[in-house]
Amino acid sequence: MNMNEYLPEDCRKVVAEQRSIWTSISNVEKGLMDGDIRNAKIACYELLNSLNELEKMKNKKLNRDRLMEVVNQLANKGVLVELVSMKMNEKPVMREVFK
Repeated sequence: MNMNEYLPEDCRKVVAEQRSIWTSISNVEKGLMDGDIRNAKIACYELLNSLNELEKMKNKKLNRDRLMEVVNQLANKGVLVELVSMKMNEKPVMREVFK
């Protein structure tokens, strides 16, 4: 997995989710081998949750990269953009300052 696809502050969580994915895969296999369909289904649910978390973190990085691209484009046009706040699940608030 390419860690450059995630924000640096999410790296520990990415690794934890990867470990959870491999554990879930093993638990699915074990459940199937033992004929324990219920536990295999639970492991599938956990696997899907971990995959969804990885997807969210990847999208978070893509969104941050897009935001920085817009900020750089504005700066190149002579518009100073100050990033005021950026919270998870909120749109960033930007204030434009014209020269």
